[in-house]
Amino acid sequence: MIRTASWSARAPRTDLLEGVLIGLALAGFRTLHRAGRARVRIEEPTGSTPRRVVVEGALSFLSVPALSRTLAAVPPGEPVRVDLVVDYLDHAAFDHLHTWTRRHRATGTWVEVVSEPVTADGPGTPFPGYATWSHWQEADHRQHRPILAGVAAYHAEGAELMRPTLRGMADGQSPHGLLLTCSDSRVQPSVITRSGPGDLFTVQNVGNLAAGTAVDAAVQYATAVLDVPLIAVCGHSACGAMRGLLDGAADAGEGALTEWLRHGSPSLAALRAGHPVGRAALAAGFGEADALAMVNVAVQLGVLRAQHGDRALHGLFFHIPTARVLVLDEDTHEFRPPEQHGAGPAREYPG
Repeated sequence: MIRTASWSARAPRTDLLEGVLIGLALAGFRTLHRAGRARVRIEEPTGSTPRRVVVEGALSFLSVPALSRTLAAVPPGEPVRVDLVVDYLDHAAFDHLHTWTRRHRATGTWVEVVSEPVTADGPGTPFPGYATWSHWQEADHRQHRPILAGVAAYHAEGAELMRPTLRGMADGQSPHGLLLTCSDSRVQPSVITRSGPGDLFTVQNVGNLAAGTAVDAAVQYATAVLDVPLIAVCGHSACGAMRGLLDGAADAGEGALTEWLRHGSPSLAALRAGHPVGRAALAAGFGEADALAMVNVAVQLGVLRAQHGDRALHGLFFHIPTARVLVLDEDTHEFRPPEQHGAGPAREYPG
């Protein structure tokens, strides 16, 4: 009797544990199934359309083998259009597709990649991660709604995929560099650098100025504690802070913004004194505000170099209309596309 009673007491606990394990297994299976559900197919060319590779669903690293097999079936030198009708695209899948595209183009033909993610607004909007809230959220006039909907979407679509990466850095960070850039909502550091969690220690303020206690503390932490080997400063086109400096906002009375913009006065003085970066920008067709933004990057790099000359320093400029990032060549004083950095004449990007 005692043995029977003892077994009966343990049985519910055993059943509970088994139920939890089964639940976890099913949840994991559902996550993997969703992340790897991409459907990839080839459509043969017709008289009016080229061969098409159509990818539908969630395109993640789990789908790379199927994607690779399908792309390998495209004959070398044949024109092809790749239609991405996806609701998720991770870096591994993107990199594989990008590498294949470059290799296929090298055979002397063309490849057109068309993104048509499945969103609330239908095909034709940017990839998730590159889309704005208005692309995929229904109109809602409650002020808190967009950010809460974004958080909910992250939990539903991204958290499970991010968890393995974040678990590995749960106890600390070891970033590859410090990025000082503007607070402008159009400048998304992780987007324009294709970086992920733990890659960049990021500081953002109005005008990407290397000034003030908060910036000094962040730079000190990045260099003295995290020991980052690289410091980069990124300005951008149509910067409100640069426009304000040109319009005299730094001399317009008092206030926190006015006081802050005074830290940008040396950049304005450098532009008016004929700074070579400013001359090169104006000669390339950029407007005065964008030229000032480029000079400002060079000036802030000078400030940081004086304090942290033992680090590698880079200047960047995000040209919003073309969604391109230009890199400062300090030998020629020009901002160039990264593929032209240090070689050849600068490509024109104003417009």
